[in-house]
Amino acid sequence: MKNSIIITLLSIGSVLYGQTSTLYTNAHLHIGNGNAIENGQMLVKGSDIVWVGTENDARPETPDSVVTLSNKHVYPGFIAPATSTGLVEVEAVRATVDFREVGNDNPNARAAIAFNTDSRILPTLIYNGVLIAQSSPQTGIFSGMSSVMRMQERNWEEAVIRLDDGIHIHWPNPMRFDRKKGKLVVNETYHETVQHILKTLDDAKAYLSGSRQPINLKLEAFTGLFDGQKRAYIYTNKPGAMLEAIDAFKKRSVSYPVLVGAMDAHLIASYLVEHNVPVILSRPHELPMHSDDPIDLPFKSAALLHNEGVTVALSNIGRMPVMGNRNLPFMAGTAVTYGLEYEQAVACITANPARIMGIDDRYGTLEAGKSATFFISEGDALNMKTLHVKEAFIDGKTVDMTNWQEELFEKWK
Repeated sequence: MKNSIIITLLSIGSVLYGQTSTLYTNAHLHIGNGNAIENGQMLVKGSDIVWVGTENDARPETPDSVVTLSNKHVYPGFIAPATSTGLVEVEAVRATVDFREVGNDNPNARAAIAFNTDSRILPTLIYNGVLIAQSSPQTGIFSGMSSVMRMQERNWEEAVIRLDDGIHIHWPNPMRFDRKKGKLVVNETYHETVQHILKTLDDAKAYLSGSRQPINLKLEAFTGLFDGQKRAYIYTNKPGAMLEAIDAFKKRSVSYPVLVGAMDAHLIASYLVEHNVPVILSRPHELPMHSDDPIDLPFKSAALLHNEGVTVALSNIGRMPVMGNRNLPFMAGTAVTYGLEYEQAVACITANPARIMGIDDRYGTLEAGKSATFFISEGDALNMKTLHVKEAFIDGKTVDMTNWQEELFEKWK
């Protein structure tokens, strides 16, 4: 009698705490690492994926329920890197803008604590499969620290996947646009700004290796940068500036620099591979940076870099960077049209950004032991005509797919 009561209580507890198992069958699984499984199966238990296989593989256990997907597509949750998602609601209303601090040097500014889980923008991104975002401060030279966030939680503490994953640094451009002359001219402050960045890094390294007294909050923010725990996200586009920045950071024992924007990165691809520097590309739906570049160069950049062996993630850096994240899957689709293999394009918005941010042990792919963060689409998710997210899950929890734009559509259609 006593044993039967214990077993009953354990069964009730497993149901209450989400430990029931669900098997998804007859699905087109896009693993996220460059591979896919036609007619695949995926077993989810609680917050984890516990097994992935083909339709003919033996299941490791009998599931509590079975969901037949009839060849629907299953993808890992898409990841939006280097974005001020959650930090802005209406850019024209200063009170709703939290990605921009006063002054140029704010390495201690933390995106996580300003992340607005009640933002009306977040559900519109979830609607297209974007389930994770790297919420990042912008502007200035040292913009602050980003954090990797879940797109649907009750508060910022629960939304955090990785807290303070890196510092965002805007490296200057050697040239600047002179509006009066209507052309590019030499940036007279370039070397001065570079020296300021290098001195700040040197000061931070010396401070962290010393007694750290008195406490300097700006230099404390660099904790982890020199031992590989934090990333240095370096925003720049010109080849010379990229080479100078990577060399400067490497010499100062910053083991994980990441180039952001990097519109000319294809010109130094072999150098990036040699020094193991990944790239978060600015959006491909943009005009090329130089007037004599091929008009379709932004479309091809991801393929050019991938073919050379560079780890590439796609982002929506540019105008309307937050609202436009809904187009992230379609940017990957454009890259497919211009030379990138389909499953590698999926990796550019799943596994690759997860690896760059240091969350690939749990997110970014559909593999055993990973988080059950995925969505089910009726059609190809990289095609705006066929993407239709039916269900989405973050850490095994069902995501609410309603958003105010859909409500307005239903109201006024």
